[in-house]
Amino acid sequence: MIQFTLFTEEDRVARLNKLKNPLEKFKTIIEWEIFREDLESMYENGKGGRPPYDPVIMFKVIFLQKLYNLSDEQMEFHLVDRLSFQRFLGLESGDKLPDAKTIWVFKERIKEEKLHDVLFQKLNYWLNKKGKILKEGSIIDGTIVEAPIQRNTREENEQIKNDETPEEWKNNPNKLCQKDVDARWKQKN
Repeated sequence: MIQFTLFTEEDRVARLNKLKNPLEKFKTIIEWEIFREDLESMYENGKGGRPPYDPVIMFKVIFLQKLYNLSDEQMEFHLVDRLSFQRFLGLESGDKLPDAKTIWVFKERIKEEKLHDVLFQKLNYWLNKKGKILKEGSIIDGTIVEAPIQRNTREENEQIKNDETPEEWKNNPNKLCQKDVDARWKQKN
C-alpha cells in the first residue's frame, strides 16, 4: 500500500524557517561547545551503565525545559512531538531521544557536581555578550475534560467565584464532596 503525504519533511523544515523559528536564533548565537568541557567532567568518575547521550545535547534539552517551563514528562513528549525541538538539538526524526527518566538523571547529576549555576551563568554571560536576555516561557496544557453539570444557584456560583464555600454545603458533607469548587467553565470553539 502506498501512502501519500501532503508535506514532506523538507517542506516542513522550509516552512519552519519561513516562520522564523526562535530556536534557530539560539542555535546560532550560542556556541554550545563551550559547555562540553564542564559537562564531560561529570562523567570522569564513571558510574557504569548504558553510554550517556551527548552531554551538550542533554544540556540543550535542559535549556529547552527551562525556557518553556516543562516537566520531565512534558519535555519527553515535546522532544518526540516537535520538529523544532529536534532540529534545535541537531537530531533527525529517526534518532533516539532521551526519555523523562534520562532527563531527570542528567539534571540530578548536574546538581551533584554543583554545575547548574556555573553552566547557566556561562549561558547568561554568552547571551548578554550577544545583546540577548533569556526569559522563561511556558507551554500550557489546555486539556479540556468533560465534567458533570453542577446545578448551582446564582448565589452559590457567585460565592464559588469569590473563593467561598456556600453555607448549605458546609452543613451537608455529602453535597460538598460532590461539588468541584475549583472547576471553571470554558466554551469550546
